[in-house]
Amino acid sequence: MLKCIFFCFKLGAMEFSKKLNCSNDKKSEGRRSKEELDRLVFPLNQVKNGIDKLSGSDLMNQLQELVLGCDDLQTQYPLIRERYCSLNVELNERYDRGERCVPAPAFRPRLSRSNTPTGSLCDLSNDTQVIDLHYLYLSSAIDADNIHAERAVEGERFSFHDALKFAATAGGSDEKLGYLGYTPDEMNKDLVLWGALSLKPSSYKNIEQRLEKTFRCEC
Repeated sequence: MLKCIFFCFKLGAMEFSKKLNCSNDKKSEGRRSKEELDRLVFPLNQVKNGIDKLSGSDLMNQLQELVLGCDDLQTQYPLIRERYCSLNVELNERYDRGERCVPAPAFRPRLSRSNTPTGSLCDLSNDTQVIDLHYLYLSSAIDADNIHAERAVEGERFSFHDALKFAATAGGSDEKLGYLGYTPDEMNKDLVLWGALSLKPSSYKNIEQRLEKTFRCEC
């Protein structure tokens, strides 16, 4: 049975998905050397940060505090990146276990992303997709048809390093979902995808944009 994905969790206040990566086309991997891809690092340390000992509600509170305290992403994101990613990965695992008060990625506090990310905002864009892919890995079966996606999801443990390579090189959201085994029909019917923040079909984003306009209050 699909878990509740918190459809009514502050829907009117949601910030809707932006373009997914810094080089959003099929040739992007060709412009990156193997050495550049190997240097990509997804920062993660749940134990060091004490995150694995927190309750679900405390995790959400800490994520909210982190988001509210960051007003200059270009300079501040590198300083909070490890904790932001670690909190979200821990929340993914708690969500998978059905812990109370823990929503899917789309319904958590999140940092604002850019349509044309550069520098630290590029890292944030790719990190967001890695968090989504980890969520999808835990929530549904993935039949990957991309070397980096395969390596991310088909080993004994989820590979965050290969997931980051996938995020940085595999194109736009619909293309990425195709590589993850979703047909166009499945993309429009799979409720699990509503829980993703970035890795969701473009058709979902259009619906979300209409909902945003519907629920926006004009003062």
